[in-house]
Amino acid sequence: MVAGFGVTTNIINGGQECGGGFENTKSQSRITYYQAFLDYFDLPAEQESTMTCGGQPSAFADGGYGDALAYFDEDWSGDEKCRIVKWQTPYSIYTMDDYKRCICDLHGNGEADCA
Repeated sequence: MVAGFGVTTNIINGGQECGGGFENTKSQSRITYYQAFLDYFDLPAEQESTMTCGGQPSAFADGGYGDALAYFDEDWSGDEKCRIVKWQTPYSIYTMDDYKRCICDLHGNGEADCA
């Protein structure tokens, strides 16, 4: 992967827009809007080759920054608890009381259950 708008698109939407060997309609539309913003704000154009993501893998390698356990989500084991996951949720392991918010929101009535 080469730094540019295409990698940004891949980070945000991954397999929904990237990979597969071609630019899908969503990715191409995003590139068109990005180019219009660059033009509107009189910013330098980016090379077309760095704006695309169709030829990129749609997932990042294991062990990278995006592969970190950093959020809480519902634990589907049947117990009323939350588990640490790699995908983004509203509950960060780095934010004070987010584990409690996860429990209260997913297994209770939200803030009313969190004293």
